[in-house]
Parts: sequence; C-alpha cells; structure tokens
Amino acid sequence: MVDPEDDLTDLRMPEQGTYGHITLLLAGHLAAADGLVDLDELAIRVRELASQHGGFWSKSAREPGMETELVEQAVARLAALGLVSRTPYAVVVRPALARYAVGETVIREAGSAPVPPQRKATS
Repeated sequence: MVDPEDDLTDLRMPEQGTYGHITLLLAGHLAAADGLVDLDELAIRVRELASQHGGFWSKSAREPGMETELVEQAVARLAALGLVSRTPYAVVVRPALARYAVGETVIREAGSAPVPPQRKATS
C-alpha cells in the first residue's frame, strides 16, 4: 500500500531529521539481526553510527550519554509501527522489519556493465 498523502498513519518511516535517520539506521541493523537484540547492544551501535553519520545529526544527539535516549526513541517509533516489540531489556524483531534490510554493497569499476541480480534457484 502507498500513502502519499499521509492519510493512513500519523507516524512516518522513514522520517526526516536526526531521530528519523537514527531510526532508519537502527531498523537496518535490526533487520539483519536474528530475533532478539539487547538494548545495550543498540546503544553501542548508536555510538558506532555517530562516528560514521554524526555529522548529519543535531549537536545534542552526538553528546556522550545520549545513546540510550536515541535508542528509546527509535525503538518506540518502530514498536508503534508494529515492526518490533519490546521486553524490558531487549527488542524483538518482527518479520515486517525485513523491508528495511540493507543489501550487500556492490562496487563496480567505472564504465563497467551493471551486474544483473542473481535469481534464486527454484525446484
């Protein structure tokens, strides 16, 4: 379903801004995870992401100790969208989150022909 007018939801995913960017990055991380992810692990991941993407984030989001709050906001948004559920110390990934999985990076030489996607063998 496509909702270009935003009539069907009051939450956007992805959303613009720092919190939307962090939520999208964590969604990709969670989509690659298998089932249950510890909240402390997500805070560590946010610290890693800050070193890679922090230049695009608000100054307050880059401050030390903000990881827990950023994780809480991202998990709350993902849970509200039904993409994850939560326990007191972990996040449970739901199948619909797979749409945010990031594929493997493919690097091509300049001027080379595109490589067609590989198809799964069917029996």
